[in-house]
Amino acid sequence: GFGVTPPTGLRFGAALAHGGYLGAGEAGSGGADHDATLMQLEAEWAFGYTRLAGEWIRNVMETPLADTVAQGGWAEVTQTLTPRLFLAARADAQRVRYEDEPGVRIWESYKRFETVLGVRLTPDLTLRGGYMTRKGYVVSHWDDQIVMSIVWHRKVL
Repeated sequence: GFGVTPPTGLRFGAALAHGGYLGAGEAGSGGADHDATLMQLEAEWAFGYTRLAGEWIRNVMETPLADTVAQGGWAEVTQTLTPRLFLAARADAQRVRYEDEPGVRIWESYKRFETVLGVRLTPDLTLRGGYMTRKGYVVSHWDDQIVMSIVWHRKVL
C-alpha cells in the first residue's frame, strides 16, 4: 500500500494484495488452491475544526462454486465544537455476493448510521453517547440503539 499527503490536512491512500488464502488440503477447498484479491482506497481531509474521512474496499475470494465478493465502505465527519466537546457522524455500507449452491448467487447487504456527542473529561478520558441504526445481513428490519462508551487512553512510550 501507499499514501500521499499533498498539502497538510489532505491524505490519500491505497492498498492492494493478492495471494493464496485456502489450500487444496483445507476444509471447504474442494481439493484446489484458492486465491484472494483485496483492494482498499481511503481519503481524509482535515481543516479548521472539521475532519472528513472515508474508505472503500473490495475483496474477491475464489471458492469452489464461484468467486465471493465483499465490497463497501464508510464515510465519517467529526466536528470539534470546543476543546472538550465534539460531534461525529458515520455511515457504513457493505455488500457480499456468494453462491451457496451452483448457479444461485446471493447478495447480502449491511448498512449502519451513527451519530455521537463526545466529551473529553481529561486528556486521558472521553465519554461518548449517541444513536445508531443498522440493518444487518440476515434481517429485514432496522435495529435502533442508544450507544455509550468510555474511552481511556494513555500514551505508554
